[in-house]
Amino acid sequence: MRRHDVVPLAPLAFANPIQGSTVVLEMKYYTYAEVAQILRCSERTVHNRVRNGDIKPLRNGRLVLFTQQCIEEFLQRNSKTPNTQTLN
Repeated sequence: MRRHDVVPLAPLAFANPIQGSTVVLEMKYYTYAEVAQILRCSERTVHNRVRNGDIKPLRNGRLVLFTQQCIEEFLQRNSKTPNTQTLN
């Protein structure tokens, strides 16, 4: 495997104690470019927001990914008007 190959992350699986079955949670992960597109800004701005601690991504070595939840939290903290919509 080369250094730049991206390894897909597996979905999280939890045992459901009520029904005795397994619940699988699918999480959507975003790259710097995708987050920049969502926020309508440059990738450099997203890098700066991460460096300043405004957006908290998931890190695995050099791989940096953003969850839908971390983007929504950032938008809620920084919106001028209350927004009840979520990303889809």
